[in-house]
Amino acid sequence: MQHDLLLVALAALICVVGALITMRLYQRCLHAERGAATSWIFLGAVAGGSTIWCTHFVAMLAYRPGVEVSYDPALTGVSLAVAISSCALSFAAAQMRLRRAPELGGAVFGAGVSAMHYAGMSAFGANGVIEWSAIYVIL
Repeated sequence: MQHDLLLVALAALICVVGALITMRLYQRCLHAERGAATSWIFLGAVAGGSTIWCTHFVAMLAYRPGVEVSYDPALTGVSLAVAISSCALSFAAAQMRLRRAPELGGAVFGAGVSAMHYAGMSAFGANGVIEWSAIYVIL
Protein backbone atom coordinates (compact mmCIF):
# COMPACT_ATOMS: atom_id res chain seq x y z
CA MET A 1 0.00 0.00 0.00
CA GLN A 2 1.17 3.49 -0.79
CA HIS A 3 -0.07 6.85 -1.95
CA ASP A 4 0.59 8.94 -5.04
CA LEU A 5 2.10 11.97 -3.31
CA LEU A 6 1.36 14.27 -6.24
CA LEU A 7 -2.36 13.49 -5.92
CA VAL A 8 -2.17 13.91 -2.13
CA ALA A 9 -0.64 17.36 -2.67
CA LEU A 10 -3.37 18.17 -5.21
CA ALA A 11 -6.03 17.15 -2.67
CA ALA A 12 -4.43 19.44 -0.09
CA LEU A 13 -4.37 22.33 -2.57
CA ILE A 14 -8.04 21.76 -3.46
CA CYS A 15 -8.87 21.75 0.25
CA VAL A 16 -7.05 25.01 1.02
CA VAL A 17 -8.31 26.96 -2.00
CA GLY A 18 -11.84 25.62 -1.63
CA ALA A 19 -11.92 26.40 2.10
CA LEU A 20 -10.85 30.00 1.44
CA ILE A 21 -13.54 30.41 -1.21
CA THR A 22 -16.17 28.78 0.99
CA MET A 23 -15.31 31.01 3.95
CA ARG A 24 -15.59 34.12 1.76
CA LEU A 25 -19.01 32.96 0.61
CA TYR A 26 -20.01 32.33 4.23
CA GLN A 27 -19.02 35.92 5.08
CA ARG A 28 -21.18 37.13 2.19
CA CYS A 29 -24.03 35.03 3.53
CA LEU A 30 -23.71 36.59 6.99
CA HIS A 31 -23.84 40.14 5.64
CA ALA A 32 -26.41 39.61 2.89
CA GLU A 33 -29.83 41.14 2.92
CA ARG A 34 -32.60 38.65 3.62
CA GLY A 35 -33.54 38.02 -0.02
CA ALA A 36 -29.94 37.59 -1.18
CA ALA A 37 -28.94 35.20 1.62
CA THR A 38 -30.55 32.24 -0.17
CA SER A 39 -28.35 32.82 -3.21
CA TRP A 40 -25.21 33.00 -1.05
CA ILE A 41 -26.26 29.83 0.80
CA PHE A 42 -26.66 28.06 -2.55
CA LEU A 43 -23.26 29.23 -3.81
CA GLY A 44 -21.61 28.34 -0.50
CA ALA A 45 -23.21 24.91 -0.55
CA VAL A 46 -21.98 24.17 -4.06
CA ALA A 47 -18.48 25.52 -3.36
CA GLY A 48 -18.16 23.91 0.07
CA GLY A 49 -19.71 20.60 -0.89
CA SER A 50 -17.65 20.36 -4.05
CA THR A 51 -14.49 21.19 -2.10
CA ILE A 52 -15.16 18.52 0.50
CA TRP A 53 -16.03 15.94 -2.13
CA CYS A 54 -13.14 16.74 -4.50
CA THR A 55 -10.61 16.78 -1.66
CA HIS A 56 -11.73 13.35 -0.48
CA PHE A 57 -12.15 11.85 -3.94
CA VAL A 58 -8.73 13.00 -5.19
CA ALA A 59 -7.20 11.66 -1.96
CA MET A 60 -8.97 8.34 -2.58
CA LEU A 61 -7.56 8.26 -6.11
CA ALA A 62 -4.12 8.79 -4.57
CA TYR A 63 -4.49 5.63 -2.49
CA ARG A 64 -2.80 2.63 -4.09
CA PRO A 65 -3.87 -0.47 -2.12
CA GLY A 66 -2.07 -2.93 -4.39
CA VAL A 67 -5.27 -4.40 -5.86
CA GLU A 68 -7.63 -3.26 -8.59
CA VAL A 69 -10.22 -0.76 -7.28
CA SER A 70 -13.43 0.70 -8.68
CA TYR A 71 -16.05 3.27 -7.70
CA ASP A 72 -19.79 2.81 -8.16
CA PRO A 73 -20.91 5.88 -10.17
CA ALA A 74 -24.34 6.17 -8.52
CA LEU A 75 -23.02 5.95 -4.96
CA THR A 76 -20.18 8.34 -5.84
CA GLY A 77 -22.81 10.81 -7.08
CA VAL A 78 -24.80 10.30 -3.88
CA SER A 79 -21.72 11.23 -1.85
CA LEU A 80 -21.43 14.50 -3.80
CA ALA A 81 -25.12 15.25 -3.25
CA VAL A 82 -24.71 14.57 0.48
CA ALA A 83 -21.75 16.96 0.66
CA ILE A 84 -23.59 19.78 -1.12
CA SER A 85 -26.84 19.25 0.80
CA SER A 86 -25.12 19.17 4.17
CA CYS A 87 -23.22 22.35 3.30
CA ALA A 88 -26.50 24.05 2.43
CA LEU A 89 -27.95 23.02 5.78
CA SER A 90 -24.83 24.11 7.66
CA PHE A 91 -24.75 27.51 5.92
CA ALA A 92 -28.45 28.02 6.62
CA ALA A 93 -28.03 27.07 10.27
CA ALA A 94 -24.87 29.13 10.78
CA GLN A 95 -26.34 32.34 9.38
CA MET A 96 -29.47 32.27 11.56
CA ARG A 97 -29.71 35.01 14.15
CA LEU A 98 -29.43 32.60 17.09
CA ARG A 99 -26.91 32.67 19.92
CA ARG A 100 -25.23 29.37 19.00
CA ALA A 101 -25.91 29.44 15.26
CA PRO A 102 -22.25 29.15 14.16
CA GLU A 103 -21.72 26.17 16.45
CA LEU A 104 -24.88 24.53 15.13
CA GLY A 105 -23.72 25.13 11.56
CA GLY A 106 -20.31 23.65 12.40
CA ALA A 107 -21.90 20.55 13.91
CA VAL A 108 -24.08 20.07 10.83
CA PHE A 109 -21.02 20.60 8.63
CA GLY A 110 -19.00 17.98 10.54
CA ALA A 111 -21.85 15.48 10.40
CA GLY A 112 -22.18 16.15 6.68
CA VAL A 113 -18.49 15.49 6.05
CA SER A 114 -18.79 12.21 7.93
CA ALA A 115 -21.94 11.20 6.01
CA MET A 116 -20.29 12.11 2.69
CA HIS A 117 -17.22 10.09 3.63
CA TYR A 118 -19.16 6.93 4.42
CA ALA A 119 -21.40 7.33 1.37
CA GLY A 120 -18.25 7.61 -0.74
CA MET A 121 -16.62 4.64 0.97
CA SER A 122 -19.69 2.55 0.18
CA ALA A 123 -18.98 3.32 -3.49
CA PHE A 124 -15.44 1.93 -3.17
CA GLY A 125 -14.88 -1.57 -4.44
CA ALA A 126 -11.69 -3.59 -4.47
CA ASN A 127 -10.70 -6.90 -5.99
CA GLY A 128 -10.12 -8.34 -2.54
CA VAL A 129 -11.64 -8.46 0.90
CA ILE A 130 -12.44 -5.18 2.63
CA GLU A 131 -12.53 -5.46 6.39
CA TRP A 132 -13.75 -2.52 8.47
CA SER A 133 -12.74 -2.04 12.07
CA ALA A 134 -15.86 -1.03 14.02
CA ILE A 135 -13.69 0.71 16.62
CA TYR A 136 -12.03 2.92 13.99
CA VAL A 137 -15.38 3.75 12.41
CA ILE A 138 -16.87 4.73 15.78
CA LEU A 139 -13.83 6.83 16.70
